[in-house]
Amino acid sequence: MDNGGATVGSFHDGGNRDSLRGVVIFDISSLWGSTLAAGSATYDFYSYGFSGVQLQYANAGGAAVTTGYAQAGGTYIATLDGTTGWESFDVTSLLQASISANQHYVSFIFPATVNYGSGSLAAIEDTQGRGSYLSVTGAGADITSPEPASIALSAGGILMGAGLIWWRKRI
Repeated sequence: MDNGGATVGSFHDGGNRDSLRGVVIFDISSLWGSTLAAGSATYDFYSYGFSGVQLQYANAGGAAVTTGYAQAGGTYIATLDGTTGWESFDVTSLLQASISANQHYVSFIFPATVNYGSGSLAAIEDTQGRGSYLSVTGAGADITSPEPASIALSAGGILMGAGLIWWRKRI
């Protein structure tokens, strides 16, 4: 994932036509040749509350995406409703089209679409385990940024397995 910091924001000042569009980028080249099952890819992020902001999806030939006023385009996914908390959107068909076209990167763009629309999201994992991630299951390659609870469960399983092997050898 590529971003400018811990949070990505969006802002539109209708009076001055100032605009800020947040973008989060993922490298999907590890998924080339994969066929995704229905509902197997989601884009998840922790929203600090968006108002008048859309979520858009775009392919990117490189790791840079132009997000200036009236320049950033993408496929509409949803208009965000001001919710604070976790948001999740099914992006399976969009991601499959990008994989089939051998795109290197995909991006999620957050443009404010109304005057004085704004908001931000946790772009990278913070101390509370919030962060933006693309989850793909069953594709043979995993580009998910695991949640801390998942890491703890995995570590616990590995330690338990090692303990069972040690105990078995002692018997």
